[in-house]
Amino acid sequence: MIWRVGYCTRELEAVVAPPFRATTLDGILIDETFAGILMGGFDPRAQSELGIWRRLLEEADLGVDCLTVLILESLGPKAEAAVRAMVPQSQWHGFAIARCTDEWIDLIQPDRPERSFAAMIRGGILNPLMIGIPTEEAWDRFKERLSG
Repeated sequence: MIWRVGYCTRELEAVVAPPFRATTLDGILIDETFAGILMGGFDPRAQSELGIWRRLLEEADLGVDCLTVLILESLGPKAEAAVRAMVPQSQWHGFAIARCTDEWIDLIQPDRPERSFAAMIRGGILNPLMIGIPTEEAWDRFKERLSG
């Protein structure tokens, strides 16, 4: 009997980041010049997977700027209010929303609303880029790449 479906982390290296402009919940504009760890999803339900990434990164304490971005099809006061309601105000500086583009969909290929991704972005390059919940092995490789 299978108690839960297994998962594997999809890993990509040295991918050009699609253009994006995001605004943090406290009003700061972020664009592709951002350098650090970029975590994201395409629906508020991605928070469950993003929470795993966030806890691992906090525990690793890598000293790198981290930004979580929800890439949404529809932006506006209603969407922003919904996101603000789900994110504690103390985290607004590191949480942003951006408009969804076909380039982001093509790159991440979210197969369900909960799908998340995490990447190190420098100079517009995502390297490494990991899609989905990190397995232990994938997390070890991600952490190695960040510290090496």
